[in-house]
Amino acid sequence: MENRYKAIVNQKEVETHELRECLDHEVLVKILKVPINPIDHFKINAPPEALQSLPPCPGIGFDAVGVIVDSGKNVDTSLENKRVAVYQTFFDPGYSGTWRQYLYCKPEEVYVLPSEIDDESECYFMGNPLATYGLYIQSEKHNAKAIIQNAACSSVGKMLIRLCKKNGIPVINIVRSEFQEKCLKELGADNIFNSTSDTFIDDISETITTLGANVFIECVGDKSIKQIMNVMPLGSTVLFYGTLQPESLDISSPDILFTMKTLTYFSTPGWLQSLTLEEKQRITEDIMKDFTEGAKVYGCKVAKSYPLSDLELALEEYPKYRSEGKLVISMQEKDLIDLKASIY
Repeated sequence: MENRYKAIVNQKEVETHELRECLDHEVLVKILKVPINPIDHFKINAPPEALQSLPPCPGIGFDAVGVIVDSGKNVDTSLENKRVAVYQTFFDPGYSGTWRQYLYCKPEEVYVLPSEIDDESECYFMGNPLATYGLYIQSEKHNAKAIIQNAACSSVGKMLIRLCKKNGIPVINIVRSEFQEKCLKELGADNIFNSTSDTFIDDISETITTLGANVFIECVGDKSIKQIMNVMPLGSTVLFYGTLQPESLDISSPDILFTMKTLTYFSTPGWLQSLTLEEKQRITEDIMKDFTEGAKVYGCKVAKSYPLSDLELALEEYPKYRSEGKLVISMQEKDLIDLKASIY
């Protein structure tokens, strides 16, 4: 095994670390592949002031696929040499990010994977599927009759369409291009609306009223939120889970108070922290079962795969290809490019 490895530790720096012995309750994972998620791209490209709302953390990445190559004395040795999905969050003590060639983590942060799923599928096994599962559960808690979702052509958006169809919940899908409309039609989605259309609000308002859509899953953050919220029925909920295009929402207290509407948020890390170990196990088993049966709900096309030496290119091309599927990086190369020199 190599004695040194590289890691992207924040938006500017690449560090070289020495491998060490595992702590008693720790495993060492050789990271094979990582996906690029919106929060990863944001953290790398955003100016420092834009990151102030995020918890201080020394790394990039939440999910990955890898192989356990070492373990501490209090860990079941049968885990060694197992292929695993890794999932860490900002809120986990000791979070260091998965964008590194080796990762020390707790056994509870890895999930042994079946052999029938390939590495590229498994590297996003926990991130987007967990977010989709959690958003659906939160929508149920808000008694969703029908759901509106922005960025419907995203990986989470497509998974949510399939999950809601499986459970009989209508979804109103908002996209931003004709290409995205085409993608969702091929997926079999209904109620697709292009936000760049001159008649967008008029068109979507009729469907919102007809279906009684009372939950809006929102990850863009533009000014159309108020217009859509005004059409939704009394007691509706806007559930924020991202900020792809953060703008001032111009929502006043009467917009909420007199219509009994709620603005709230969903955070996958926060939601996971609220679950018992048994609940987490049940959810991951449900997701894994779907993957072993053909990934009919949580599957996601891998749009492009890059060697680590092309990391700069992957980050540059991410906005172009993210609607088509996941962009994946292979971490096991000898040299990691200097992001600080190439981006700043």
